[in-house]
Amino acid sequence: MTDLSPAAYYAYNYQSEGGALQIDSPTYVTRKADDELFEALKAGQLCYVLNARQMGKSSLKVRTIQRLQSIKVTCAAVDLQGIGTSVTEEQWYFSIINRIARSLQLRRQFNVNHWWAEYNLLSYGQRFGLFLETVLLPAVSGVIAILIDEVDLTLSLPFSTDDFFGILRECYNRRADEVEFRRLTFALFGVAAPSDLIQNKQITPFNIGQPIDLMGFQFSEAQPLAQGLAAKSSNPEALMQAVLDWTGGQPFLTQKVCKLIVRAEDEVPAGQESQWIEALVQARIIENWEAQDTPEHLKTIRERLLSGEQRSGLLLGLYQQIVKQGEIPATDSSEQVALRLTGLVVKRNERLQVYNRIYQHVFDHAWVEAELAKLRPAYYRVAIAEWRRSGDESHLLRGEALKDAMLWSDGKQLSDEDSRFLRASQEAETRKVEQLLAAEAEANQILKAARQQAETELETANQQLLETERRVQHNRKTLTITSALALAAAALAVGAFSLAGNRLSMARDATATLVEARAVTQIERLSTLALRQFEKDQILGLLTAMQAGQQLQAIIDQRSPSAATALVGKQLPLTEYPTFSPIYSLNHIINNIQYRSIPARQGIVHSVSWAGDGQTLATGGDDGSLKFWNRDGELLYTLDTQQGIVHSVSWAKDGQTLVTGGDYGNVKFWSRDGKLLYTLDTQQSIVHSVSWTKDGQTLATGGADGRVKLWNHHREQLRILDTQQGIVHSVSWIKDGQTLATGGADGSVKFWNRDGELLHTLDAQQGVVHSVSWAGDGQILATGGADGSVKYWNRNGELLHTFDTEQGVVHSVSWTGDGQILATGGEGGAVQLWTQNRQSLYTFDTQQSSVWSISWTGDGQILATGGADGSVKFWNRDGKLLHTLNTQQGIVHSVSWAGDGQILATGGADGSVKFWNRDGELLHTLDAQQGVVHSVSWAGDGQILATGGADGSVKLWSRNGQLLHALDAQQRSVYSVIWTGDSQILASSGADDRIKLWSRNGQLLHAFDAQQSSVWSMSWAGDGQTLATGGADGSVKLWSRSGELIHTLDAQQSSIWSMSWAGQILAVVKADGSVKLWSRSGELLHTLDTQQGIVYSVSWTGDGQTLATGGADGSVKLLTVNKLERMLEQGCNWLRSYLIASPTDLQKLTICQIPDLLPAAAFNLVADSDTLARQGNLKAAIQGYKIAQTWNSSLRFDPAGRANQLAQEPCCNSQGQTNHE
Repeated sequence: MTDLSPAAYYAYNYQSEGGALQIDSPTYVTRKADDELFEALKAGQLCYVLNARQMGKSSLKVRTIQRLQSIKVTCAAVDLQGIGTSVTEEQWYFSIINRIARSLQLRRQFNVNHWWAEYNLLSYGQRFGLFLETVLLPAVSGVIAILIDEVDLTLSLPFSTDDFFGILRECYNRRADEVEFRRLTFALFGVAAPSDLIQNKQITPFNIGQPIDLMGFQFSEAQPLAQGLAAKSSNPEALMQAVLDWTGGQPFLTQKVCKLIVRAEDEVPAGQESQWIEALVQARIIENWEAQDTPEHLKTIRERLLSGEQRSGLLLGLYQQIVKQGEIPATDSSEQVALRLTGLVVKRNERLQVYNRIYQHVFDHAWVEAELAKLRPAYYRVAIAEWRRSGDESHLLRGEALKDAMLWSDGKQLSDEDSRFLRASQEAETRKVEQLLAAEAEANQILKAARQQAETELETANQQLLETERRVQHNRKTLTITSALALAAAALAVGAFSLAGNRLSMARDATATLVEARAVTQIERLSTLALRQFEKDQILGLLTAMQAGQQLQAIIDQRSPSAATALVGKQLPLTEYPTFSPIYSLNHIINNIQYRSIPARQGIVHSVSWAGDGQTLATGGDDGSLKFWNRDGELLYTLDTQQGIVHSVSWAKDGQTLVTGGDYGNVKFWSRDGKLLYTLDTQQSIVHSVSWTKDGQTLATGGADGRVKLWNHHREQLRILDTQQGIVHSVSWIKDGQTLATGGADGSVKFWNRDGELLHTLDAQQGVVHSVSWAGDGQILATGGADGSVKYWNRNGELLHTFDTEQGVVHSVSWTGDGQILATGGEGGAVQLWTQNRQSLYTFDTQQSSVWSISWTGDGQILATGGADGSVKFWNRDGKLLHTLNTQQGIVHSVSWAGDGQILATGGADGSVKFWNRDGELLHTLDAQQGVVHSVSWAGDGQILATGGADGSVKLWSRNGQLLHALDAQQRSVYSVIWTGDSQILASSGADDRIKLWSRNGQLLHAFDAQQSSVWSMSWAGDGQTLATGGADGSVKLWSRSGELIHTLDAQQSSIWSMSWAGQILAVVKADGSVKLWSRSGELLHTLDTQQGIVYSVSWTGDGQTLATGGADGSVKLLTVNKLERMLEQGCNWLRSYLIASPTDLQKLTICQIPDLLPAAAFNLVADSDTLARQGNLKAAIQGYKIAQTWNSSLRFDPAGRANQLAQEPCCNSQGQTNHE
C-alpha cells in the first residue's frame, strides 16, 4: 500500500461538487473525446458536445482551450448561464458580443455601446453577424475558436434564438468561398439535441458540424484516478475496476465514489475490493438516496426525466421497456435522444442500456412503475394495471372516464402501453355505442309500430261509431234492430278503444322505461366521475356526487306514488332503487372528505388565523379586506384595513384583539367587533407575518428585510433576529411561548428560542414556505408552501406527514386551539378547513372467539351471531347485547332467522339443529344426522328449513321440527344451502364443485359445474333470478335461475367465505378481512377493509340499509348505508358556506336551496351578475338578478336598469374587481 504525502493527498481531492476541474487537477481523466475535439477545432471545424449533465463537458472545455492556446489558437469562452434567461432579446445578444470582446480584449479598440447604438436599424441577430464579420475577424489574426457553454438555455428564453444558430450556420457555409471565414469556428456545449436548437421547423435544421461523443471513463483511461486510491488499497487497480463496475465510468459518480473511498475510515481488505465497494455504494449512495444525493446528481437525472408533463410519460414508458428487457435497439429517434440526454441510459454497441448499476438500483422497475402511476389519474392507474394483468376488456375505460382520460392525454407524448390501452378503450366504447344505437333504434321502431297500430285501431273504432249513428238516423223504422246493432257496434268500438288505449299505455311505459334507463346511465357516470374528481378536488367531487344524488332522488320521487311500488315506512326501500352508485359515492365522499371550502372572495387569501376559542376565523386577502367567519364557514363581517395586501393576521390569547400586517410596513390592532385600536410602525417595509405568544405578552413580526422583530404588549421593541431566510413569510410561536418557528423565501423553516438563539433548521422542500402554525399542544407544526403542500413536523424537526391541498400556493395555515381543525388559505382564493378522516364502520366485540355466522331478522332489528365458542348472541342495531344463548353445539357454523323473525335456527359442529325464539328460549332440538351442519336456511315464508351437512346430504324440516324430505345431494360435503325469495327453489353447493337446484318438494331441477374448486358460499338476489356463488379459487360467479353463467367476477380474494345480496348489490367477503361490493352487472363498486382477520359471514338487513360482518377476531362490524335523503342533507350542510359564496353551483343543486341559505347567497349572486353586466353579458346578468330577487325579497331594483347602468362602467379584471384607470 502506498503512503501519499499530505500534498499528494490534497492533490487527489476528488471532484464531487460539479463544475469544471481545476486546470492542474491530477484527477482529470483524458478521454477519446479530448483529442477529437482538439483536432477538429484546430482544423477549423464547427463542433458540438451535446450530452447529459455532469459528464465532464465543462472540464473538457477548459482543457481544450488550454491546449488550443498552446498552439496559438485564439479562444473566447461564452457561458450562457452567466447571461441568464430573464433577459430581453437585445440584452442577450449584446451580452454575447460584450463577452466575446472582453474575452479577446477587444474593448480597448472597440466601444461596444457606441457600436451597438450605431447599428440600431438592424435586428439583434444581424448585429451579431455584422460583429463577427466587421469587428472580430479584422481585429484578430489566426484561427479563432468561440466555445459556447450551456446552449440548452436558449430553449428557456422568452424569445426565439433561431437567428443566432442561423448566423453560426451562415458563418460555416461562407467558408466555402470566403477564406476569412475559414479562420472562425465554434464549439457548442450543452444538454440538447442538435435538432432542438432551431425551433422553427420551416427553416433548415441545425445539422452542420462534427458531433463529439463524450463517453464514460474506460479502465485504461482511469489510471489517474486509481493512483489516488493507493492510500486505501494494496491493489488500487482492482479497486478502480470495482468502482467502474458500479458507475459504468460516469464521470461525476466515479469521482464521487473515489472521494468516498479516500474518506472512509477503514482500509479495503485485499481480495475483497468488489464486496467492499458494493457495501460502500449501497450505504452511501443507494440507500435513502434522496437524502444522500448532495450535491445533486440522481435528483438531476430524475428531474430531467420527469420535467414536462407532455413528454415525461413517453420517456418513462421507453425507460420501462429498457428496464424490463435489459436493452433495446438504438434508433436515434428523438425520444431516444431525449432519454439519453437525461444521463440515465447510454448507447453501447447500437443498443440502449441503463448507464450503470447504481442507476439500475435507484431507478428500478418499482420506481418507474410508481412514477408512471403518479402521472396517470388514479382511476386510470387502477384500470390500466388491471387490464395489463388480466387482458380483460372489462377493465377498459368507458363513458365519462374515457372522455376524461382523452382530455388528460391531449398534448402528451404517451408511452406505448398508454397508447394501446386508450386505443383499445376507444374501440370498445365505439362498439358499445353502436350496440346502444342499434338497441335504441329497435326500441324506437317498436314504439313507432305500437303507436301506429293503436292509432289505426282508434280510427277504425271511430269509423264504426259514425257508421252506427248514420244507420240509426237513416232507418228509424227498424229502430229495435238498429238499436241492437248500435249496442253491438258500440261494444265493439269500446273494445277497440280499450285495446288501442292499452297499446298506447304500453308505448308510453316503454318510452318511460327507456328515458329512465338513460337517466340511470347518466347518474352512474356522474357517480363514477365524482369519485375520480374527489381524489384531486374534494369539493368538486362532492358537488358532482350531489348532482347524481339529486337526479336519483327525482327518479325515486316519481316511483314512490306508483300503486305497484311496495313502500317501507312510506318510503321506497333501498333494495328497489334503480341504481346504488350515488349512494356509495356520496357515502365514500362524506365519510372521507377532509375540508370545507370557503370561496373568500378576497383574491388570494394570504393569511388565516383562529381565535383562541376556535369559534372565529379571520382571513386577510389580496384586496386589502379583513373577513371574520364562524366555524361553519359563514361570513360574519368584512373590514377594509387600508393596508394594501393583508399579508398576515393573528389573534391575541384572549381572542379579543387581532393584529394585521400589510404592504405599508405597519401593524394594526383590531377589536373582535371590528374597531381599529392602534397602529404600529415596524419599519420593515412590508410585514409578511405576525404572531402572538400564547400569553399575549410578545408579538413577533416578520418582514421583507429578512428580519423578525419581537415586541411587548406595550408595542415596545424587544429584540431583532436576522433569520438569513430572505423574506420571512411566516412566524409562529409554540404554545409555551418559548419556541418561535420562522418560514422563509429560501424554503427553510427555523426554530428559535425566546432569546433569539437558533435551535433547528429544516429543509421543507416546499419552495417558499409561506406559513407555519403550531397545533395547540405544541407537538405538531404545520407548514404551507409554494408547491401547494402542507407538511406536519414534530418538535424535533422530523417530518411526520405531507399532503397536497390542491390550492396552488398555500399562503397561510392555522390550527384551532384544540388542534382539531386546520385552516389553509391558498392561491385560488378559497379557504379550506381540514378535519381528521372519519371511519364509516361501527364495531362491537362479541367475545365469541370467532364469529362464524350472522343473520338479521326480516325487520332488521335483531342480529344473531354464532361463535366458535358455541354461543349465539342477539344484538340490536346499535350493537347492544340483548341475549346470550349457550347452544352446546360446539362451533355454531350457521344461523338463520325465519322470515317473520320469530324463530332462529342454529346448526352446529355436533350435528344438531336447534330452534330458538326471539327471546332466546330453546324451542326444538333436531338430530340432523348429517355430521357437522355447515348451513341452515329458512324458506322465505318461514315454513321450511333446509340443512346441509358434512355427509353430503340436504334435509328439509317443517317449522315444528318434523323431517319432510332427505335429499341425497351426493356433494361430498354440503357447505351452503340457500332459498330463493319466493321459497320455490333451493340451491345447494359443496366440496364437489357442483351447484344443485331443488324444488320445494325435494325434486332435482338442475345440476351444473361451478368450476370454482369448491363452492363455499351462495346467495340469491332478492328477486330470485340471480344466484351468486363464491369459490375456493377466489372467484365469484353469477348464474341465472336456469343455471346459465352470467358473469365471472375476479374478486382477488382467495377463498370466498360468505356473500349476501341487497337489491342490486352483492357483498362478498374473504379470509383477509376485506368486503367487496359488486353490482348485478358485475361491476366492482367498493372495497372495505374490516380489519377482522378472516371474515366468516356477512349479512344485509332486509331494507339493504346495514351490512354486518363477523370475523375471526370475535368482532362484528356494522356498515350503515345512509339513506339518500340523509346523505343529500349532509352534503348540503357540508357545502353550506361554499354554496353561499358560489351561487352558480347553488342554482344547479336545487335540493340545497333551503330558506335560510338563499337570502345570504342572493347577495353574492347579485355581485356575480354585476360582473357579468360590466363585461357586457346583459342577458345572463338580468337572469341572475331575477333569481337573486326570488331568493331574497329585500332585493328591490330593476334588473334591466341595473344591468344597463353597469354595462357603461369600466370592465373588470379576472377576479371580478373593477379596473380604475
